[in-house]
Amino acid sequence: MEERCATPETGSLAGAYIWRGEREKDKRAGIWTGDGRREPKLWIEGTYDSPAISSDGEWIAVLKEFPGNTPRKESLVLIHGKDRWEFPVESSTPAPFVPIAWVPIHRKFLLRNQRYFSDAMSPNINDDGVYRLLDPLSRETAEVTGEFRPILKATNQPLQHSTASGEYWAALPAPDAEPPATIVGRYVTANFKFQPVLTIPDVSFSSHDMWIDEAARTVTFVANGDVLRLALP
Repeated sequence: MEERCATPETGSLAGAYIWRGEREKDKRAGIWTGDGRREPKLWIEGTYDSPAISSDGEWIAVLKEFPGNTPRKESLVLIHGKDRWEFPVESSTPAPFVPIAWVPIHRKFLLRNQRYFSDAMSPNINDDGVYRLLDPLSRETAEVTGEFRPILKATNQPLQHSTASGEYWAALPAPDAEPPATIVGRYVTANFKFQPVLTIPDVSFSSHDMWIDEAARTVTFVANGDVLRLALP
């Protein structure tokens, strides 16, 4: 069974996390819920991919494959968490946009076009994708620009909140640095801008390999098997 990607603000359904996939036990595919302590439950049956959930669990944006289509065809749908009703999201493009994350400060889902999606996950390839924000109430989308790598790389756990609303701490590779270097900074989701705070030379680590203590003005990170701590300016 394949777990969902984490988002800047990970939501849940009645305290349980969601993922999509097929259980080997009963060969049933769909969106599942579970809390890690009890047997997972099939929340809705079907073939789904790339679910993103709102913080309050009211909405899930997800790609759905409809049976009988040749070649395989996916469509973007919204599922209402309380009653599991599905609402199609119209698209003017041949391929649907992929749900990436729920962005609380906008109260909208971030979407990315499918083309070169895997390339965007690599730190060494420029992200030239097209992004949109989806309003679950109107089901309308609007194109948005900015820096999205912190969200794309949040695959294991949510980004660490900063003390400012809508801001998170993130680590990105320094461009063209040789040997590798890492930039630690604030990621502002209101305008999707990355604000560098500290460049750490000669090491490479991700947002999930560090912890920021804003009160003490320090960053603690793991690099090459060592735990290191530096002062923030």
